[in-house]
Amino acid sequence: MEKPEYQELMKQELEKVEKYPNVWPQEQFRYAWLKDQLEVDPDDKQLVFIKDQSCAIYDHMEYLPDVPTRHVFLIRHPRNVYPSLKQIFTNNTEFTQLPWDETNLIEELPSMPIKDHFKIHRDLWKKIKNKLDPDVIVIDGHDLASRPEVILPKFFTELGIPYKESYLKWEADPELVYSSWRGTGQLIFTTSKTKATSRAVESTHFVPPKVPVAASRRIGN
Repeated sequence: MEKPEYQELMKQELEKVEKYPNVWPQEQFRYAWLKDQLEVDPDDKQLVFIKDQSCAIYDHMEYLPDVPTRHVFLIRHPRNVYPSLKQIFTNNTEFTQLPWDETNLIEELPSMPIKDHFKIHRDLWKKIKNKLDPDVIVIDGHDLASRPEVILPKFFTELGIPYKESYLKWEADPELVYSSWRGTGQLIFTTSKTKATSRAVESTHFVPPKVPVAASRRIGN
């Protein structure tokens, strides 16, 4: 159940798509097209970071870009993942107002394999490790957010990328997100307006995570 103003905000935000060359309409994103985009040598860029969910690529491995790639898996404990995900559909966002006890992740997210989320993540890791990248990296998200000054230097060393302490802080400027992230207009313009990702957009540094208040409550109905 979306708030009435959601559709109007969506319309206003998506009108920005034409103003930013790094943003495309949702309907343009197809696996083959995206693979082509990721294989284009970007101007003045030595590295490209790509972030996605395992369930999005697991059955479409043939569309992974044919370029030198290091694979990194970010993991998080289920007791934090599911309550956090469920809160997106409760009063914690600006666009939806579903009571906690009336929100069922399986019903709200039919396109996502909620029950098999972690299984797919592990199976993809195993497939990548056995076929593409035997030195695949695994990082615990809690460790990264809690001790970035320890985790990031090790991560960059493993990748062979020079590390700078300045990477621990950044500007809280939505315009930087709009002009530098590459993705759909809905993701970049609209999602950043919700509390699902607005904290990241408005942040200036890593913040140690807290176990969601609702972690002890029921995940389903």
